[in-house]
This record gives sequence, C-alpha cells and structure tokens, in this order.
Amino acid sequence: KKGQSIVEFALVLPLLLTLLCGVIDFGWIYSNQYRVENASYAGARYASLYISDYDEQYESIDQKGETRAKEDLWNGGEGATISVSVDSDKINVTVEYPVKNLTFVAQTFFGKYYKATSTSVTSI
Repeated sequence: KKGQSIVEFALVLPLLLTLLCGVIDFGWIYSNQYRVENASYAGARYASLYISDYDEQYESIDQKGETRAKEDLWNGGEGATISVSVDSDKINVTVEYPVKNLTFVAQTFFGKYYKATSTSVTSI
C-alpha cells in the first residue's frame, strides 16, 4: 500500500508541475504585455500633451515620446523597439518588447522569447 501512493504521486507530479509552470509563464507574459500596452499609451499621451511646446521640432518630440515609453518597461526598455511617428493630426507609438519565457511550457508555444507588441494612436 505504501508503494501504491508513491507510484500515484510519481504519475501525477509531472502534470501538476506542467500546470504550475504554465500558470507562472502565462502570468509573466500577461504582465509584460500589460506593461507594453501601458508604455505605448504613456508615450503617445506624453507626445500629444507636449506637441504644442515643440511645434516644428518633431524630432525632439519623437525622442521625448520614446523616452517616456521606455520608462514604463522593465530594465529601462533595454531590447525594446519603439517607434514614434507624428502626422498632421495624429501620433502613433508602437512598442515591441521581447519577453524571455521562464519555463518549458511557454517555450513550447512561443520559443525562447515572446514578442509583446502594442500600438497607441492619439489625435493632436
């Protein structure tokens, strides 16, 4: 009878560990996707609020929007690709951020990295 419980535990343990790793990984991915969405929103909002201060200096407002978006990411946005485009009536901020997967479960679906992407558009 003692051996039976050990065998049952050995059969159930891999399934429980896979479920636990999946919950951890997908929680990590969701958290980072939320940060990327917030970063693109913050960059677009900042650029739209202060565009009047930089009427003809779109290059500096692009840099300000990019800097503001990087502030909301992990590690100061290291590895992130941020593009800010200012048109006559709108501002587009796109943020792409590679998220390293923590366990084998997410690596099975997404590879070593998951690319979190978000685009925010605001009007001037």
